[in-house]
Amino acid sequence: MEFIASFSGGKDSFLAIKRMIDKGHRLAGIVVSTNYSSGKSWTHEIEKAYFGKISEVLKCEVIFTDSDIENYEKKFEIALEKFKNLGITTCIFGDIDIKEHIRWNRERCKKSGLVCIHPLLMEDRKSILKEFLSINIDTKIIKVKNQEKNKKYIGKLLSKELIEKMKESGESDFDICGENGEYHTVIDLKSAENITKIKKLFFDGIYLDNASTCFPKAIGVATEIENFVENDSYSINRGTYMNSYKLQSKIIDVRDKVVDLICADKDFNCVFSPSATFSINIILNGLLKNGDMIITDNNMHNSVYRTVANLKKNGVKEFKISEFDDIKYELYNNKVIFITLVENITGKFCFADLEYGSEEYIQFLNKCKKRGIIVVVDAVQAICEIDFSICSFRKDIANRKDITNDSKNIKDNDVEDLYKKENYSNNVFEQNYSESIKDRIINNTTNTRLIYADIVIFSSHIGLMGVEGLGISIISDGIADKIKPIIFGGSGSISNSYEMPEFLPDKLEVGTINLPAIVGLGKAIDYIKYIGIEKIIEKKHKLGHKLRNKLREIQSLEVSGNGSFCSVSVKDGDDSMIGFELDSGYGIMSRVGIHCSPIVHKKLGTFPNGSLRLSVGYYNDENDIDNVLSAFRNILI
Repeated sequence: MEFIASFSGGKDSFLAIKRMIDKGHRLAGIVVSTNYSSGKSWTHEIEKAYFGKISEVLKCEVIFTDSDIENYEKKFEIALEKFKNLGITTCIFGDIDIKEHIRWNRERCKKSGLVCIHPLLMEDRKSILKEFLSINIDTKIIKVKNQEKNKKYIGKLLSKELIEKMKESGESDFDICGENGEYHTVIDLKSAENITKIKKLFFDGIYLDNASTCFPKAIGVATEIENFVENDSYSINRGTYMNSYKLQSKIIDVRDKVVDLICADKDFNCVFSPSATFSINIILNGLLKNGDMIITDNNMHNSVYRTVANLKKNGVKEFKISEFDDIKYELYNNKVIFITLVENITGKFCFADLEYGSEEYIQFLNKCKKRGIIVVVDAVQAICEIDFSICSFRKDIANRKDITNDSKNIKDNDVEDLYKKENYSNNVFEQNYSESIKDRIINNTTNTRLIYADIVIFSSHIGLMGVEGLGISIISDGIADKIKPIIFGGSGSISNSYEMPEFLPDKLEVGTINLPAIVGLGKAIDYIKYIGIEKIIEKKHKLGHKLRNKLREIQSLEVSGNGSFCSVSVKDGDDSMIGFELDSGYGIMSRVGIHCSPIVHKKLGTFPNGSLRLSVGYYNDENDIDNVLSAFRNILI
């Protein structure tokens, strides 16, 4: 179960969280009641910066209520509702037995549609205090009830002995847990940041294999899938009953979310498959036949390389290129260009010149249009690694004289000026573009890269932080009729025909699709949009940059990489042994070997041994990187 916690920074709310995690539940976020005027938490009067840092340690989100006394309740409910919209169903509190507090908590949860849980409810004070002190997390007294009499205790570390002294000098009804306000505590941040303590409490190891599959998954994914299996596991396109229709509408919504996430044109369709590898096979085998030519790059994953190798056995010709300038497709009767946006080893952004704005880009569009060349993009490693948007100007842009003639003067930042041209806006953006791409580009809210493609392929389980078993193809209507189905069977539509339907997605989606993964993907996208793609990329790249730079200080290592990727080779050593020691001795999970990309390793000069790859995810933090660096130093120095 994924849950959120009302968190004061003190021992009881911390213990409540720990108990839930010990039972196998996942902390999704903390809600902190903050005073709008002071910017601090209400009762404990702790600065916001503290909660931001503790949320990083706990690997969860934080929402501040920022309320005054008049709207305190409403702002708390709004915070709960934000998490509910991400798929969270439960909120916990650290209160023990004060009836007014428990009633208030339950009312806020009820109004927000959440389940209210009190893990410490009605428990013996001595047992609670004993359990907390056994954790050995430094906790300081931050506030006392009788300031004049007990101010000497402020700043002291909480201990059994200190509680005895406070009890002796306090009132006769002194509560040893401070439930009546006798004292308030705060978890010491330095102690919380001590990785040897906090990791043992909350996490089993450090995961740095996010380029293989993201872990943990986005908040809301597990809850949504569990809810689907328990309550909505119907068939779509087949059931003639209302629950089936409702589910089908939900799946359509997820398709729209996927297309909108990469700000694709309105004429793109979302087609699901069992994996990105399936999608690549379906697309390339459906497009190419004996005598056709495909242009490929030297950044391919085996899912592409092996598919093309098999096509060549059946008479398809391949022309390999290494850089964008090598595309001499006017000399060849090629049908498909297959481009890798981000390669699998170092995370390099490939073919940057394909971004909208360069003279080569415009020429590229014109030649593709003229010769009917289909551009297929592998974006498996690009999602939430670079901020990109897909456009298909097949209908309009190739013949736009005002764009091609001015191409020498076009720069990446000139999109807004182009959009303002009357003859341009009426023909491209207004007709084909979604509101998301117009907002993101015209208002310059991101560093979005505009990339031309007819088909984009990626998966749910890497950058999107969804679950495994779901491939995604975004296909332009303009070339849908050129793809022949290679797998046949029931689609739930036009069932009286022996042929596959001609329209997407039914033409390429056969049998029962992975509905649990799809509904989970919808929640993953909700979470990504809540955080913001820019923030996700910024955090991953910042950690990746630190990791690479510090590892380069170790002379026995050869280090390369971009963004969140770090590829490491041990000079005169065995990468696999280092990977084994990182895992067995330090709980650091990485990947060693070829990474299904021998063609890239040959280009990099690391074939046949490959490398040790560390790939950062959104849920990693500075402590993770520091611990990895320390482990490498211990092993190699």
